[in-house]
Formats: sequence, C-alpha cells, structure tokens
Amino acid sequence: MSQGETAMDKANRHFQDTTRRRFLVASGVAVLSTGLTGRPASARQAGPFVRKSLSDPQIGPDLASYEKGVAAMLALPPTDPRNWYRVAFIHELDCPHANWWFLPWHRGYIGYLECIIRDLSGDPNFALPYWDWTADPGLPVQFASNNTVLNPANSAYIASSQAFNDAFAGPVQTMYNNFSQAQLALLGTRGQPDAPTFTQQIMSDFFPGLASRNLNFGAAFQNAVSPSMITSALSPTVFSDTGNPSQMNFASDPATDHEQGPGEGILESQPHDRTHVSVGGLMGQFLSPVDPIFWMHHSNIDRLWDIWTRKQQAAGGPILPQGADLTAWNPEPFLFYVDCRGNPASKTTAGDYASTALFNYVYTKGSGEGVIPAAGPLRLALHPPVAGTLSRAILDFAQPTTASASVPATAMRSVGGPAGRELIAKITLELPAKHAGMQFHVLVNPPANARNIGFNDPSFAGTIAPFGSHAGAHAMPRTVSFDVPLTGAIAKLRAANNWDDSKPINVQVVPDTSGITAQPFSVPIKSITLSSI
Repeated sequence: MSQGETAMDKANRHFQDTTRRRFLVASGVAVLSTGLTGRPASARQAGPFVRKSLSDPQIGPDLASYEKGVAAMLALPPTDPRNWYRVAFIHELDCPHANWWFLPWHRGYIGYLECIIRDLSGDPNFALPYWDWTADPGLPVQFASNNTVLNPANSAYIASSQAFNDAFAGPVQTMYNNFSQAQLALLGTRGQPDAPTFTQQIMSDFFPGLASRNLNFGAAFQNAVSPSMITSALSPTVFSDTGNPSQMNFASDPATDHEQGPGEGILESQPHDRTHVSVGGLMGQFLSPVDPIFWMHHSNIDRLWDIWTRKQQAAGGPILPQGADLTAWNPEPFLFYVDCRGNPASKTTAGDYASTALFNYVYTKGSGEGVIPAAGPLRLALHPPVAGTLSRAILDFAQPTTASASVPATAMRSVGGPAGRELIAKITLELPAKHAGMQFHVLVNPPANARNIGFNDPSFAGTIAPFGSHAGAHAMPRTVSFDVPLTGAIAKLRAANNWDDSKPINVQVVPDTSGITAQPFSVPIKSITLSSI
C-alpha cells in the first residue's frame, strides 16, 4: 500500500486490476489505465440505428459488440459513471414502475446504454437487439453460457457482497456527495434515505447475493408473452386518460385515485413483470440491469410501445396523454442518466423521450406488428367500468384462500362486453412493502368446487407477479392495481363450449404460495372491476 493510500483505495485498485485483466483476456484489446474512451464525434454513424431481434440471422455483429462493450464497462473503475454497476445504480435511484412514466423512463435508460456500448465497443453501427419473447419464449442461448459476460454468472462479475462493498461503497458515497440539489430533492420523492445512511441502504439493496438466474418459462410465462396477450396489451386507444375512467390505458395508470392507487397496464403487468420473474435471480430484483438480458427485455418493451404508437397514428388516434394530462406528464424530471461519455444527460424530462427520434433508431419487424394493418377508426369505451361484488376481502397465504368478484351478465352487456370486445379486469391489491416472489393467478368462470386447476385450463387468464421488492429505497405504495385481459380465456372457454353470455362473469384471484416464506401473512384485495374496449 503506497503512502496515503487508504484501504478503500486499495480495494478499488484491486477491483480495477482484476476486472481489467479479465477484460484483456476476454477481448484481446488494450485498455488504458483510465478505461476505454469513445471515438471522436465525427467518426460516429448518424443512424438510423437498426435494432434487430436476437433471432435475426444477421445479429452476430451486434451481439459481439454488445459483449465487448459489457466487458469494457465491467473493466472501468467504480468511479467511472459508465461502469456496468454504476449504470445499473440508476435503476435503483430512480426507476418509475406502476405509473405513466414507466415507458419513457426506460426508453431513455436503454438509449444511453446503447450509446455507451457503441462507444466502448468501437462499433459505430451498434444497435441494441431486442428479445422477442413472444416468438422465442425462452432464454436466448447466447446469454446462457458461463463463458460469456452476457451471463452474470461469468467470472468478470463481482462474486461476493464483501467484494462489492469494498469496491463501490466509497464511489457511491462520492456520487451522493456530488448530487445536485435537484437530484437530492428527487431522491426524497423517490423514498431514498438521506446521508449518511444512503450508501448503506444502496449497498444492502443492491447486492444481496450471487448473480444467479432461476429460470421458469412454464405455462404462466407462455401465457404472459403469448400473441393474444400482446394483442390485448396493444388494444387500448389512449395512452392514459385521467378524465375518463372508462378508458383502458396503454400506459400505466397515473395514480390519481387514492383508493385504487397506482396501477400497471397490460404491457407492464403481464409480459414485463412475468419475464422479470421468470428469468429470476438478478432479473427479479431492482438490480436487474446487472443481467445483460435486462436490456434486451426492455428493448422489446420499447419496441411494443413503438408498435402501439404506429397503430395509433394509422388510426388517427392520440399517441400521448392529452390536454391537462400531457401538461402533467411532460415535465416529470429524469435526472440520473449519463450520456456516452459519462456526463449528466442534457435531456431531463419525460417529454424528451416521447419518441424514438432522440436516439435515432428503428426496429426490425417482430411480434405484434399485425395490429397495425387492422387499425381502423378508433373504438372508444364510453361507459364506466363495472365493479364486481367481492366474495372475500383478504387473500391468505398461510392457508391459501381465493377471492372472486361476480358481475351480472346484464351489467356487462351495458358496457358492450364481452362478446367481440376486449374485456379487461383491473385487480387492486394492498401489497406489503416486501413482496418479491408473491404471485396471484387470475381465473375466469373456473370449474365449480375445483381445487386443482392447471395453467392450461381454459379458465386461466393470467398471473399477477409484482416485479421486485419495493421496500426500503423503493417503497412501492401499498395499494396497486394490475390490468389482466380476460379475452383469451373467454375465447378458450367458448371453444370448449363452456361459456354462456347470459350468465354472470366470475373473476377469481388465487394466491400462489410457491417461493413464499413460511411466515404467515395476508394480502387485502380492494376491488375487481371489469371494462371493455
């Protein structure tokens, strides 16, 4: 240890030397002691950059550049904002979920990562691929090998909580000390602790264990990413509309109703959440950006937003919130992004990320594109949703019980459903602060008195699998609603000659105890409402 070098300095230097050696071995390129630097701006391609599916036959160069860029980010010192973990910290600091900024925030997040990879890989044509889990419902093989940094189990990643703390505790505290007043104020609204507990909180949240995956691509996942689910997710005709409760929103609800609380639209509550949970490990937590598959997952979510936008444009419909809603949506501050060179991003509001133009990219065609040719005059829901009569107000995980809501057929006919229209259940739960691993299955008119119903039963509509544990630094509001489409289940029940439009609709919510600790607890169910569009 040189004179004046602290134990933290030594830990940081050891981490830098170790990861740099791994990077040199993996990539065979020279890395300067200050880390890789970007090319001159004049050497960069102007775009548009083409984001391809991971199954595209031409994806090889993009994946090679992605792997090279990830290795380079891992090799950067913890003091560099472009370090792989430092970029993942942004997701811990400020990551909108269950509200109407979910889509633009993640568009900015993956856009800057794409730019960083383009610089550090030296590939001026690099564009972030997308994982089309509807067409390829399983972990892409390129991300499975332990011999690639595309798998977080690779030795280039930090393998213990102690090593992580030794390397990053100091830089994280320095990062906090350098936050602007605006950033500190925003952290307060996001539920982050004040100094000096900030570093301790981030460290304990961010590295609870080894970087493993717990893959589960069974029937619940297959349902959540199925073509019919994607069609349902793309069916809403407004982005979000607080003034008309009859509208089913494409984006998450903006949380204007105190009783109902914030909510997740179909795109977030079904394919987004379910994919996080089905990959598991890092992906099931707020440190999910450490897993390289995270970025492919969110590239696909962004692609589906782009499809919805083009569908709306083809039909002459709105693509963003309107009127007072747009005034409220646009200025939401996004203050923690860093650009290609690790400097604070100059674009700092939600409205800056309303389109793909900022990052100048396009997507190759994938699942969901079929909704665009079918787009015609917009069909608006003009009637209020129908509230079901709850059979039970509590879901018990210790001795699993179900809750159901029954809606008379006459009431559903008054809102034009379900025949020929998209029928959606909004299920509002009062979640505990720590809800990682909790799941709730949603059934439509299940068989009477049946105790064991498989995921392939026609009555199975979907699963609510809240993403992550929003405790501590991400204390998610307890009351949250989740949109679950019922149309696919009803179609299967019709095909099985097990549906009668003249009878009530019964929506049942079943708690799943798999992955739950033995500690008894209950979850209040606030309401189940049905709407059709």
